[in-house]
Amino acid sequence: LPLGVDLDLAVALATGLTRVAAGERAGVSRATVDRRLRDPQFRLTVLELLNDRRDQLLASSIEAATLANAFLIRVLIGQEEGATLAHRIRVATVLRGPGVLALKPGEP
Repeated sequence: LPLGVDLDLAVALATGLTRVAAGERAGVSRATVDRRLRDPQFRLTVLELLNDRRDQLLASSIEAATLANAFLIRVLIGQEEGATLAHRIRVATVLRGPGVLALKPGEP
């Protein structure tokens, strides 16, 4: 197979497509997909792409969680425009659990 087709097939498999769907995406038959998957070097390429994808998804998830936490903290401390007391109480409940409502001013 030409390198581009091999790469297209490996990427399609690494993104979670079925063998049939990956073959269709790369323009090859199911038999070709099966044959390529018997090649240890091709399987290694797919595995490397899977690992890269996992790492990218993990990094994106961490970044999204960090941004979400920063937003929730801004709401909690009243720095987010439009955040009402009800919003602040809800955020406090989510972040610390119902016990946070029992805290007295100045308690951590």
